[in-house]
Amino acid sequence: IGVEAYSHAPGAASAASSAPAASRARAAFLRPLAPIAATAAALAFVMLALGQRPLVAALVPAAAKVYAAIGLPVAAPALSIVDVHGRLVDGADGRPTLAVTGRIVNSGTRASPAPKVAVKVLGAGGEPLYAWDATASAREVAAGGDADFRVSLAVPPAGASSVAVTIADAGTR
Repeated sequence: IGVEAYSHAPGAASAASSAPAASRARAAFLRPLAPIAATAAALAFVMLALGQRPLVAALVPAAAKVYAAIGLPVAAPALSIVDVHGRLVDGADGRPTLAVTGRIVNSGTRASPAPKVAVKVLGAGGEPLYAWDATASAREVAAGGDADFRVSLAVPPAGASSVAVTIADAGTR
C-alpha cells in the first residue's frame, strides 16, 4: 500500500520549489567572492609572516634560514649568557661534582621566556667530552633583567678542563 502526502496549505508547492532557486542564487552571488577571500587571507598571512619575523622564527626555527635566504634576516635574540663559572665541589656521596653557574641576560625591551642553556664539558684541547641542556631557575627573563642558572654533573668526565655554556638550539626546547 503506497502512501502519498498532500499539502492543503496555500502556496506550499511554490515555497518548496523556490528554496532551491534561492540557494542557487546565493551560491551564484558568493562564487566570485571566494577567490577574493582566499587572496585576502593569503595576503594577511604573508604580511603577518613578514611583519612578525622574530616571532615566527622563534616558533619555527627553520624559518630564520628562509628569511635570510630572501634577504630579510631575523634580528639577533636579545638574550645572552654571562658570568659563567664552573668548579669542582664535593658531592653528597663525597665524589667530585661539577657545579656550573651563570646568568641569562635580556637586553631587549620585552620579556622573554627563559631558554634552556646548553652546557658542554671540554677537554684540554677544547673537544667536547660531555654535553647536556639545563633550565634556568625562572620561567621568564624580564626586559632588561636576568635569570640565574645552576646545574651540576655528578662525576664529570676524566680530562675535563673547562665548560662552555650557550643558549640551547631552539629546536631542543
